[in-house]
Amino acid sequence: MISYSHKDQDVCLQIHDRLVKDGYNVWLDRDCLRGPTMIGIANAIENSEHVLICMSNTYKQSVYCQSEAHYAYERGCCLIPILIESNYKPDGWLGIIVSGKIYVEFGKIDFHSAYNKLKNEISARRFDLLTRSLSRAIEKAPTRKGSKSLELFQGISESIDDLPDYITEWTHDQAILFLRYFDLDKTFLLLCPRVDGYRLLQLHEILINCNVINALA
Repeated sequence: MISYSHKDQDVCLQIHDRLVKDGYNVWLDRDCLRGPTMIGIANAIENSEHVLICMSNTYKQSVYCQSEAHYAYERGCCLIPILIESNYKPDGWLGIIVSGKIYVEFGKIDFHSAYNKLKNEISARRFDLLTRSLSRAIEKAPTRKGSKSLELFQGISESIDDLPDYITEWTHDQAILFLRYFDLDKTFLLLCPRVDGYRLLQLHEILINCNVINALA
């Protein structure tokens, strides 16, 4: 989703069109006359992997933009701040929401360079989210390296409780069942279509190692 002020729509529409062209599914209100309903905005925020906050003075002054940003922030959405206005420094409520985050500046450099930085930031956030999500899921599953048992799965579902005692023994269907419970099946099937328990552990180790390498770079 792209959250923006209609006064900044020229650049924001350009960003939207490039993202769509590159295969991203992007929600954006193009009709500033009728406008979306509050329910439509809420649904967009709730179902978006990332929310791009297109920052400018007009964005900060807009009550509607403030409502969008606050709702996305309170829901713990992955926010990516974009500087639309050259030399603009967010303060007040907007400064709090984007504090500590990396900005992508479209006001200072050419559009192509800024857009590539935006794509890199989206990829980095997505990679980090995948790693953390899989790590949380793996921590709840038994492996041959630890003593965790299926007692950790009690109360989840009977089908989950029926999984073999060790991840390395899981079949393709059992690995998908596990990923589906944590809502990770669609994402990880793209990375590893033939996933089973052994490959799931391997993929987890690869993601962790890549994060360590990126942190040291």
